[in-house]
Amino acid sequence: MVTFGEVLQFDPEQLDKIFRICTSAHGTCTDLTEPLRNLDSLHTWQGPGSEAARGAAGKARVDIDTHGQEVAQVAAAARDCYGEGVTLKSNALAVQQEADRAKLRIDPATGRVSDPNPPLMLLLLTAAQRYPTKEFYDYAARIAALQQRVNDVISAAGRFDEDLAALINGADGTLPLTPPNSTADDNEIDRRANQIAAFRAVYHRDPVSENDWRMAEALDPHTYDPKYRGMKANIVMATFDPVKGLGLFRQNMYIPAATVDNLDLDPLEWFDRGLFPSMIGDNRGPSANAAAEASRVSLYADMDNGVVIARQNPTMSVDGKDAGAGRPSLSVVQGSDGSLRVNYHAVDPFEPAIAKPVVGVSGEMTVGRNGNDVVAGGHITQYPSTEAYQYKPDGETRELIDYRASTSPSAPASDLLKPQTQVGTSVRTPMDTYPSQPTDGSPLHPPYYYSTDAGDVGHPPKAPVVEPYSPPPPSRPTTTTMPPPAPAPTPPPAPR
Repeated sequence: MVTFGEVLQFDPEQLDKIFRICTSAHGTCTDLTEPLRNLDSLHTWQGPGSEAARGAAGKARVDIDTHGQEVAQVAAAARDCYGEGVTLKSNALAVQQEADRAKLRIDPATGRVSDPNPPLMLLLLTAAQRYPTKEFYDYAARIAALQQRVNDVISAAGRFDEDLAALINGADGTLPLTPPNSTADDNEIDRRANQIAAFRAVYHRDPVSENDWRMAEALDPHTYDPKYRGMKANIVMATFDPVKGLGLFRQNMYIPAATVDNLDLDPLEWFDRGLFPSMIGDNRGPSANAAAEASRVSLYADMDNGVVIARQNPTMSVDGKDAGAGRPSLSVVQGSDGSLRVNYHAVDPFEPAIAKPVVGVSGEMTVGRNGNDVVAGGHITQYPSTEAYQYKPDGETRELIDYRASTSPSAPASDLLKPQTQVGTSVRTPMDTYPSQPTDGSPLHPPYYYSTDAGDVGHPPKAPVVEPYSPPPPSRPTTTTMPPPAPAPTPPPAPR
């Protein structure tokens, strides 16, 4: 992890030399040995960027002279990394200057903001006296705001560190600039540019906050783990009315085992791979920091900006014969209180066709609010494992769901057929007010709310907003107005 103090000491101008070498008229990236070895400010840096710099000593690409495109890739990455480093250093200096003006201290190792000389009046007050005062709230708010800026710098430093490592490894030959069976942009050196482009296509701006970057990663369909062999993820999207202050809701469905068994109904394949070919799993436990490609299916609901997506990563067999991503199904409806109800279904694209309508990763989840906290719950299939988190705008991460599925290789075949299980917290929404059966005074077929099916990222539909159900007033009995009785006939006059 890169510390705040290390960011202050970093000199981004060292990266400019790499960019200039790779873009000079006759220069090549084989001249990079010394610049890479002499990234002085990385000598105490603890992260992949430092490790890559130390490992680059004595290395040089031997194939890049004849590949002008690869030289351009390294040059473009160096330019972007240089700009990223300049911005990072500038932001860190601005935060430190703000702390100096406020006479606050930022611990260079932990990034914690503190006041070495807190106001005497606050020290003399008891907790009961202190919290109701405006002075304390203003004082605490200033420290909290500065702490958030420090946290943002440290998070940005982590992203920069990954980009720097990719740049160095691409320049010295450790990282293949175009991995086998992939396109030119399916590699670490282009990862950040791909994420920014994917984010811009939806938000029409560059990512700024940590949640912006989480969405940028999720919206980028490229995969970078070599196990995917360049296959892309499938993403569907819908929009809804933003619910400000809740940050980002993320739900991941992941296979905890390294491999699991699939069912192959083609007899011609049984001799080569058997009836149950092995498929690659995610091989992990719950993690709020898991990469977007480290799950089978994920839901992201950007509550602050009104964007919800479902992402399905490629399914890969161990023998490499099966490779590809299915398209997830996602339907969304929003309550007038801001709550969301989502239904999702995703199937293994290589499972038998007869099983796809009934065997898949599916569920119904409701996402609501309690103050500035997200509450989420619903019903999910008993396989695979499911985790859910809220990433608040202030940087706090809250775990909402941690459902652990079986790690048995045969679990998909057995557990996906079991009844769904309830997870999380029950959330009451306007959608729950609609009767499932006719009630007194309601029509024979009560009105129901309708959800919207998510579409392509380029043309996402908007979720409908549902008001609480209000039954019609009972009908009054009709009264029939009778005509007045006819007057009695006048008797004829008596004869004379």
